[in-house]
Amino acid sequence: MKLKQIIILLLAFYINSMAQPVWKPLISFTQNQARIDGGSVRAFMPTSSSSILICGEFDTLRSNSWVNIGSPLIEWNSVSFQYLDCSPGIDSLPIQNPSVYCITAASDTIYWTSGGLFAVGGRFTRSGCGSGQPMNIENAKNIQMWDQPFNWMYANFHQMTVMDTVFAIAMTVNKPPAICANPAFKTYVAAKKTFCEGFPFPQTGDTTSYIAMYDPYLTCNYNPTPNYMQGGTNGPVYAINALDSANVYAGGLFDSAGVIKAKNIAKWNGVNWDSLGGGVNGKVKALTYYRGKLYVGGVFSMAGNAPANNIAVWDGIQWSALGNGVNGAVYALTIHKDNLIVGGAFSMAGSAPVSNIARWDGVQWSALGGGRNNEVYAVASFQSCVYAGGNFTGGTADTAKYIAFYNDSTIGTLSISENHTYNKLKLYPNPSTGIFTLQKPTDAKATVVVYDVLGNQCLSQSINEGEGNKQIDMSNFAKGIYHLQLLERGKVYSQKVVLH
Repeated sequence: MKLKQIIILLLAFYINSMAQPVWKPLISFTQNQARIDGGSVRAFMPTSSSSILICGEFDTLRSNSWVNIGSPLIEWNSVSFQYLDCSPGIDSLPIQNPSVYCITAASDTIYWTSGGLFAVGGRFTRSGCGSGQPMNIENAKNIQMWDQPFNWMYANFHQMTVMDTVFAIAMTVNKPPAICANPAFKTYVAAKKTFCEGFPFPQTGDTTSYIAMYDPYLTCNYNPTPNYMQGGTNGPVYAINALDSANVYAGGLFDSAGVIKAKNIAKWNGVNWDSLGGGVNGKVKALTYYRGKLYVGGVFSMAGNAPANNIAVWDGIQWSALGNGVNGAVYALTIHKDNLIVGGAFSMAGSAPVSNIARWDGVQWSALGGGRNNEVYAVASFQSCVYAGGNFTGGTADTAKYIAFYNDSTIGTLSISENHTYNKLKLYPNPSTGIFTLQKPTDAKATVVVYDVLGNQCLSQSINEGEGNKQIDMSNFAKGIYHLQLLERGKVYSQKVVLH
């Protein structure tokens, strides 16, 4: 090969390596470069309003000139951070360093997009305010619900006092009774010890069930009868995945669920517990459902009779491994652009060197940039980016602390704002009942991709060269907010889409 060709190839390789995406911090420049500080990020959740709720063991926003002490639950709206009004914190009760470890949203699309309904769990003693004053201080312990845009509602859990830290929480939405005006939902809570007390369903004693279900609209009021799910499990539950009320998966460190043997993972069908083959031989910390299969992460070496290094998949009949797995603990799982994103504490994924976060594309493992330099406890997909939260203080080529995001597309801007500077699309009518007309920047060949608010791809459509305006049919989609991307001539254009 001639020297000139070698130089060109080396130059191309250098340019390509320089163009690779990198991890970026979430910094509010409108607040004098404010950033999260004071502790690790444990969980976060994209909302339907182009923002992300972030929770963990921190209580501080810090800039170059000021420190703001608040609570371990904040919202990032692509421009600035803000503490939610009366969010979980401390009061006169002796709880130091309050933390929020888990967050979940009601899956009812109409109700969620109308304002928001979500619950948080962790280790705190106060949440919810009435007329500017803390309410239900004694009872609002370690769990709370937010009914945006109204207020914190401890009333939904009036009959439950969680006596220890809440590790996991999930919701399912069900058809409400005919006489109820509000949507019905069930909330599944995993904590070390729970008991219920008070009118009109008095219960006393300490019921160590580790997991319980509450249905606030069971009697069309906010005083639900608790369901201890056949006594729950005989050990801690660290992860819950609830597809619906008949498919609730619980993972943790136990060997029985209700009256059956279940090794660290089990399924609640609404009435009874079912085991998943032989389960796994170690702690389960993360669950996600993808392509009709359940993906399980944690600290184990066997899933059923199959060797599986800390991550495995259950297809409803048998267990299988994901390649050679990873060489350390898995704490978080999510789906991003039809790939599985895995966070934890590991340095190898299959044969690929990684740093605490990796991607599985269905065939092989790969790294995401330089990864993070310490544990990753939470991962999420939102508007083309992977978000990671944890106990890290940077990566190979960055210093993003506790929370960072990674854009693996050709988009140059990493903002989650719905109005990007590169946006040259015209999409009308928007909002719409389902039929949109897309006016492209040029007549070049292009591809349209639509994602839901969690980053899951739900439509891909090609546009031929010279085709002009394109009709996008989303009439069969659920009502809500979506994210449309147009890939054209190496550029990516973005637009928020609203179905009503």
